[in-house]
Amino acid sequence: MGNSQRTAIKEDRFTDPWFAQYKTPTEGYITADGNTIRFPFRLHSEELMVYGTADAAKLWADQVPGEIYEPVLVGGKAVISAWFNNWADSDSGGAYHETWYYTYVTPKGQKLSLPYDSPMSLLVSDPRALQFVLRVICGDNPVNPGAGQKGIFAGRSVWGYPKFPFPATIKFTITEDKRWSIDATLQDKLCVKASVRLPEADEEGVQIVPVDVVTAPDAAIGGPRLGGVSLGHNGAHQTRYGTAVKCTQYCKAWDPETDSIEYGDHPHFAPINGWDFKPLLKVTSPDYKIAYFKNSNWITADETEKRIAEMEAKHRRGTPLGQC
Repeated sequence: MGNSQRTAIKEDRFTDPWFAQYKTPTEGYITADGNTIRFPFRLHSEELMVYGTADAAKLWADQVPGEIYEPVLVGGKAVISAWFNNWADSDSGGAYHETWYYTYVTPKGQKLSLPYDSPMSLLVSDPRALQFVLRVICGDNPVNPGAGQKGIFAGRSVWGYPKFPFPATIKFTITEDKRWSIDATLQDKLCVKASVRLPEADEEGVQIVPVDVVTAPDAAIGGPRLGGVSLGHNGAHQTRYGTAVKCTQYCKAWDPETDSIEYGDHPHFAPINGWDFKPLLKVTSPDYKIAYFKNSNWITADETEKRIAEMEAKHRRGTPLGQC
């Protein structure tokens, strides 16, 4: 990543054998900028992830009133997962840069509280916990101009991600002393900067976690209900979707002596500063591969007919619409 400037789109793309099962498109979608998005949608990258805790009440107070989910608690705290994505290639337009943060939720009234035993407890794997995306910014890889904006249109159009509409400047490097260095700005304001020593740089305390998983088709949530536009969230619409992931994760406890992260004052990324975010775990993956599947909100004609019949039956009984 010290040479993180990847080449632009090549013919020999997604050559890792894992991607072979997703080579043939099953369906597609035309985004608002005229780009064509295929499913399964593929990306691969080098990743840095920072997991920490936050005050659940403060976090959720910033979401759209009437939200139908509530935060998962680990040791009584909400979980924040901050990702730094150095995409080497993507089906939206090749290499680009991205950073985002999300939490875990369950449907309202189905509270999930998990124990905290160590920083590794923040790698929530309970199938009841759904990823809920909170904020995203995208930027160009300098050798592939325009891909950041394509990633913005794809994320907003297809998954309803709360991506800021205009590209940011996101710089990723790995320094000689084996650390990620990140600087992300948007509209001349700081979004986030970080300096994190690679977990795999030191043998002591590092845990290696192989990941090869296919989630449920509705295991993740694209963003706030109604998009949160009125609150400055810059979301588009709320969707449910599933993914397949294969990678190797190198995990180690956050060390304030060697690691730092600071969120700035750009309004889109600043809300995390009011949630008492405390980083506790750092994770890197040099071989991150993911495939996104068609949103589970789209259903077949048979499923549509069945659900409409059920809804109309409830209407005849006087069931309020929101309970259908």
